[in-house]
Amino acid sequence: MKRSAEVFWKVFFSVLTLVLINSAWAQDSTGSSSGTTIKTTTTTQHTEWYAAPWVWIVGGIIVILLIAGIVSGNRTSTSRTTVTDTGTTRTITTDTDEV
Repeated sequence: MKRSAEVFWKVFFSVLTLVLINSAWAQDSTGSSSGTTIKTTTTTQHTEWYAAPWVWIVGGIIVILLIAGIVSGNRTSTSRTTVTDTGTTRTITTDTDEV
């Protein structure tokens, strides 16, 4: 019985010593480059004014209104008035030809 107790303690301390040595080797050393690095990246989002969809919609409406104004501004109406006098009767004829 005494012999098995001695063997148990020897095995116990041997295992304990190996565990402590192993855990000491598992630790990172401060001079090594195998350490854990934590990289924190902070990004800010800045969008330009012309990236918003409402700007393009409003711009498109303005362009359409400008084109419609320019096209309709070129419309001219030609009207021709003819006055005919025949003695006592005066006839006025107006010809309207809108383009």
